Parts: sequence; C-alpha cells; structure tokens
Amino acid sequence: MIYLIILFGVLMTIASFVLLIRPALIINFIESNGDKVWLYALAIVVRILLGWILVQYSAYSKFPLVIEILGWLMILAGLSFLLIGRSRFVRFMNWIIGKLKPFVPLAGVFAMAFGVFLIYAFV
Repeated sequence: MIYLIILFGVLMTIASFVLLIRPALIINFIESNGDKVWLYALAIVVRILLGWILVQYSAYSKFPLVIEILGWLMILAGLSFLLIGRSRFVRFMNWIIGKLKPFVPLAGVFAMAFGVFLIYAFV
C-alpha cells in the first residue's frame, strides 16, 4: 500500500507539472467532463480510498500526524462530495474553475508540493 501512496504522489507531481506547462489541457478536460458520472464517482472514491490508506499507513511515514490529518481531510472531502450530490458537485467544480483560473499556476505549485511531500514522507 505504501507503493500506492508513492504512485499517487508521482501521478500528482506529473499532473501538476502538466498544469504548470499547459494549464488549458487539464482545465479543458475538467470542463468538458465535469458533468460526467464517472468523474464524480472518481472524485469520491479516490479521496476516500487514498484518505483511508493514508490514515492506516501514517505510522510508516516520516510525518505520521500530518499524514493522518491529511488522510482524515481527504475522507471528509470525499464524504462531503457524496453528501452534496452530483449536481451540486458539478456546480461547485464550475464555480471553483471560474474563480481559480487566474491562479492555476499557483495551484500547480501547491499540487506539485503535495505530490513531492507524499513521495518524501514514504520513501
């Protein structure tokens, strides 16, 4: 499971690199698929599953308390998406993309830092 966390960190780092280099690629993908059921389900499942894995394996990291808190926050986010429903999730995604478009490079930097942090915490 630790390798799964590291893989997620690597994928997060790659995606954030793409977000820094070609932000329109990811933004357009989210905008064109934002109303799809699979994206909503994926957003929930990935957050809850990865959050649970982080909570379970936090003791094996260099920062157990931080990793456990991040895990619980991810579980909470996944459950929140589940509770608000798909239509509100789509509206939230459209709203957040509209508000944060000017800050996409900054979001890419934070996403990259998160991915690198996960890798570092478990290597």
